[in-house]
Amino acid sequence: MVLCRRIFDRNLRADSLAILLCLIFLTMCLTFATKLNLWGDEAFSLALAESSWQTIFHTVDTHLPTYTFLLKLLISLTGANANREVLIRMLHAVPFAIGLFLGYRTVGLVTRSRTKALDVLLAAIFLPPFIFYATNIRMYSLLFLSSMVFINTIAHLLSKPDLGRLNRYQNYSRYLALPYVLKFCQAVDIAGNTLFSGIVALSSIAEHTPCNNA
Repeated sequence: MVLCRRIFDRNLRADSLAILLCLIFLTMCLTFATKLNLWGDEAFSLALAESSWQTIFHTVDTHLPTYTFLLKLLISLTGANANREVLIRMLHAVPFAIGLFLGYRTVGLVTRSRTKALDVLLAAIFLPPFIFYATNIRMYSLLFLSSMVFINTIAHLLSKPDLGRLNRYQNYSRYLALPYVLKFCQAVDIAGNTLFSGIVALSSIAEHTPCNNA
């Protein structure tokens, strides 16, 4: 019982530190967002989102209109003010930060060590591509979040593969794959795949390293 309590306290401290790191990431995103100018694809997304619903639906693009519909709703909530662009960028950064936290939890599951997961998260929040894609007024942050939700679910499945849990996760996975079907972005999500590659690498290391820090 005492051992379980110690593990719980240690994991709680690690999770709290991970949340703090994600908040630091958002602070860096805010600093970056105030210095950016719209680039081509972002300007296209905003201009299309400010069009009518019919125009969005009928516009020929390489992506389905799913993200543009969401962006239109987001624009209607932010209103017209001088800091609207920064606000929209930060609202994109929040899902990305949540995805980073889920990535941290996934690494913790794979390696059975939240200390190692914190090391990965600490490195991740300072990666320039992560900050760039998190603040991009495009579909990247949503795709990253959905990727991390999906990968975290699979990590849970592999950590405790009993039959009942297997059946439940098989059902969940069908719904978690929905963002891919909707194609928020046809291109490979650089940030998600970078983090996923790190998880795979750590997984292979963990197989040969005894860890008792679960």
